Amino acid sequence: GIIFIAPDGKFVFQDRRYRLDNSTVSQATFGDGAGELPYLELDPSFDDSLLANEVTVTYRPTGEEVLSDAASVTKYLKRSAQIDTKLVKPGEAASIAGLWLYRYKEPGLRFRRIAVEPARDDSTFWASVLGLDLSERVTVKRRPPGGGTITQDTYVEGVTEEFMATGTGWRYRLVLDLSPAEAADPFWVLGTSTLETGASPAIVGY
Repeated sequence: GIIFIAPDGKFVFQDRRYRLDNSTVSQATFGDGAGELPYLELDPSFDDSLLANEVTVTYRPTGEEVLSDAASVTKYLKRSAQIDTKLVKPGEAASIAGLWLYRYKEPGLRFRRIAVEPARDDSTFWASVLGLDLSERVTVKRRPPGGGTITQDTYVEGVTEEFMATGTGWRYRLVLDLSPAEAADPFWVLGTSTLETGASPAIVGY
């Protein structure tokens, strides 16, 4: 989950399920096609810096859960990650390890940041971007040279506003930090896991 101070000064806590329950509908679509909000800059990343196919999650007092993905290890060699927690239940530790594998056992394209610069008289654009807040879902579409469309739903992780003086007035620029959104909710399905036991849970979707 995350904790932050909202623009109105209120303290906001969003637990680990907040996005899966509340950020299911895209609030804006950025791209260069009809009906899409144009962007100024896009920062894509496709590398193996986050790749992890063997994940160890520790829990108190001295336990640990280790999950690995054999296919990923065969393809990319072993890439280990360790997550230290204050959890006391092995099932919860195993669930975190499974979630980490689900997200990072394969390298993937991630749109990390997008910058937009609305025209002064584009009221639709202003209404769409000014209301965006942390954890909201937005869609990014990129059409690389050679054809095809890359579409990715993302969560807003940070919002930066920039005001720049010009010879004729000012310019406004909005920068959104992004992270990939979950494609679905395969987690915590009743009747399919053994949480709160010594056995590793059968995590749906992995």
